[in-house]
Amino acid sequence: MQKAIWALAATAITLTACGNSTKESAAVTGTVSLHNASQAQVAEQVSAANGAGALMDPGRWEGSVKFLDMQVAGMDKLPPAIAAHIKAQMGQGTAFASCLTPEDAADAKRAFAEHQQGDCTYDHFTMADGTIDAAMTCHVGTALQKMTLTGSYSRTDYRIVSQASGGADGPAGPMSMKMEMAAHRVGACTGTEDKPGGK
Repeated sequence: MQKAIWALAATAITLTACGNSTKESAAVTGTVSLHNASQAQVAEQVSAANGAGALMDPGRWEGSVKFLDMQVAGMDKLPPAIAAHIKAQMGQGTAFASCLTPEDAADAKRAFAEHQQGDCTYDHFTMADGTIDAAMTCHVGTALQKMTLTGSYSRTDYRIVSQASGGADGPAGPMSMKMEMAAHRVGACTGTEDKPGGK
């Protein structure tokens, strides 16, 4: 018991000194706080935090993805049909249903790995007490892109707002986009998830 107390004290001192969480502290507290971190480092600590208590319960999750705003510098250079489609998407939500298996719920590191982008670094990533706040910088080809994520989560629901901006190769040029994803657990998986309508 005494060794455990000293270990926790040492962890607290380390966090105070450098401002970053560690895999060990994340496993104990469920809190992740990193600066200038790779995607692999964030995935490792989120996985450790998940071990302190599942971040999301397995089962059927239903939600929607909604585009809140999109600005394209070269909108007038796009084909009219594409430009009209982009404008039509604003404020519209796309519903989805997915099945989170017990294995997926327990393996947050794999989930992060599946959604990793190219050459990206987290400027900061904070996940604590049901909230998430992150900023990422990515190099995509010759373009530099910035992304932020803010929101809330629990074992049975989440709401995340993401904003992305930066240069882009192609005739449209730089663009910015803001979107919201929200979902909640409704019960056990039915086997119809990830199909049109999810019914």
